[in-house]
Amino acid sequence: MTSQTFRTAITLGLVLVLGGSAFAHADSRSDVAARNRATFALAVTIWESGDVARLADVIGDHYVGHTAAGDRDLAGLRARIAAFRAGLLEPHLTIIDQLSDGDRLATRLRAEGRDAATGAPVIMVGLNISRFEQGRIVEEWPVWERMPNAR
Repeated sequence: MTSQTFRTAITLGLVLVLGGSAFAHADSRSDVAARNRATFALAVTIWESGDVARLADVIGDHYVGHTAAGDRDLAGLRARIAAFRAGLLEPHLTIIDQLSDGDRLATRLRAEGRDAATGAPVIMVGLNISRFEQGRIVEEWPVWERMPNAR
């Protein structure tokens, strides 16, 4: 028996003994990560559209957003989305990169639009760390920065 055949036999034996649970755990973790990414993507569309009635689909009942201005609840999130939409015309948000670890998802974003007061182009970059429970965001830490001289 070659060493490769031996390793394959041991792996198959472990799968049979464990009933595939090691692989099922990996699958469930990737399923959770995919679900969290999909939930976050839906949240991004809510920021773009301003349709805060859909927040219940993505935000948990005991939501807390930890921002530089202080903590906010669901009502504070609704108000922030409204202020964002009032200040940035035709907003478009792009998810650039995401990293998942358990119940947390780190997302790097880019927001583009036009300043409501001047019509000038605006570009912002952000990082959001979200914590999920039962497929909804229950806690987040957003940080945004407006880029100078957007063109």
